[in-house]
Parts: sequence; structure tokens; C-alpha cells
Amino acid sequence: MVKAILVICLGSLLSHVIYAQTGVELLQKMIESTRKIQTLSYTQLKWERIEGKLIEEKIEVKLCRKPFQLYIKKHYPDAGAEVLYNGLHNGKVLVSPGSFLPTLKLDPHGSLMRKNQHHTIFASGFDQLADIFAHLVKKYEGQGAKLVTYQGTEVWNGKKFYKVQLYNPDFRYQTYTILPNENLITIAKKFKLSEHMILELNKDKIDDYYDTKAGAQIKIPIDYAQKAIVLIDQQTYLPLSISIYDDKGLYEKYEFYNLVVNPPFSADTFSEKNKAYKF
Repeated sequence: MVKAILVICLGSLLSHVIYAQTGVELLQKMIESTRKIQTLSYTQLKWERIEGKLIEEKIEVKLCRKPFQLYIKKHYPDAGAEVLYNGLHNGKVLVSPGSFLPTLKLDPHGSLMRKNQHHTIFASGFDQLADIFAHLVKKYEGQGAKLVTYQGTEVWNGKKFYKVQLYNPDFRYQTYTILPNENLITIAKKFKLSEHMILELNKDKIDDYYDTKAGAQIKIPIDYAQKAIVLIDQQTYLPLSISIYDDKGLYEKYEFYNLVVNPPFSADTFSEKNKAYKF
């Protein structure tokens, strides 16, 4: 009797392990977990390749998904600078450069906010990442076992994580003809690509994200990246380390520390009147 129970328990355990080790299933669990988030706070280390060089940044973030509101405090570069978006101020972002400089109101999509940045502030958190992975899983449905693989566990930041790799051996660039009323941002959203990557691919003829003309031909990648390595928390199923590669090497990397899911923010968390801020 005891032996039979042990066999049943062992069989159940092995079945669970095999299920959990499916890369596509882990990605789907990750996507589902990100959708349940209402608010977030975290410290982020990030590296983004700009003109061939990896730019490193460390920031603290407080985020509300719906309605989208955001507070950022920078550690480096620009130590002490603060960024606040609360949907007010005609959609502008409040930026306190630190020191005794006055607060600026900037276009979140403008060149000053995009300088040395792959993404706008609206890509903060996990939503954009989840959207890209959901798109890839659907796009390559039926090929998931080949393109999305569970790589076992990896110890990172003192904990064990599920390691999932997405790899497309057929990654390449293709020619795209710009349609009326399209720009690099709308094109990137349509195909779930990196708008910054598209800009750099076409820097010989395009100066910024809106410098486009219907009928013109540009280069775009077929996917967001050639390879992605994601470390997924075994308890929360959130992706706390994401490394993205193109055919030249590491394109961007994001690491999340001190992550708190659904913290109860105070009423003035996203207000410039918060006495802890310098706006």
C-alpha cells in the first residue's frame, strides 16, 4: 500500500516537472502573471546598445498600469534626476534634472526623452515584453518546441530561476515599404519589433522615428530579436532577468531587483506635490 502511494506520488511529481520544463508553457505562465499586476515597485539595472556601445543605467521605479502612471529616480547616469508621468500636463513628462535646475515638461516621445534610450517610458514594467513574447509564441505556433526551449534552472541573485531561451536561426532583415500615415513607432508596434533597432538599421536615410515617407523602402528585422534568454521566478513566474541578442551580439539587457508586486501606493505617489520629490 505504502509502495503504491509512493509510486503514485512520484509519478505525479515527475509529470509536474516535465510539464514545468516546457519552454512555451513557462512563457505562457509568465505572460499570465504579468497581466495580473496592478502596481509595481522595483530597482532596475539595464544595458542598451546605442551606436555600438552598451549604455548602463540604474533606476528606481514606481508604476501603476491602469491608468498608466510612473515615477523614476535615477542612480546613474544623471544621479538624482527624477521623472514623473501622471497623465496630466497635456501628456507631458515632468523631469527634474536634480541640483538647482528647474523642472522640465517634455514630450514622452520626443528626442530629449529618447536620447540613449531604446524605449519610451511606456515600456516600463513587463507589458511590452509580455506582448512581444505572446506575439512570437502565436507567430511560431507549432514550432515552439524548436524555437522556445527550457534550459533548466539557473541561480541568479541568490535564487533559482527557470531559464528559457527563444532562438530563431532564420533571423534576418527584410525590405518593408512604408504605408501612408506610418512612422517607425507604428511599424514597430504592428510587427512587435524594436523601433530603435529599425531606426539604427536605416540611419543612413532616416533621422528620427517620424522621418518617414509613404512608399519609401526601409529595412526591418523579421522578429524583435534573434535570441532572448529569460530567467523566470519559480514562485511568481515573473521575468526578472531578460537578455536580448541580435546578429551582432547583446542588444539590451534588463534586471529587476527589490521587486514588489501590487504595493499599496499612497495618494500622492504620482503627484509632483509629493514632498519626497523635487519637482
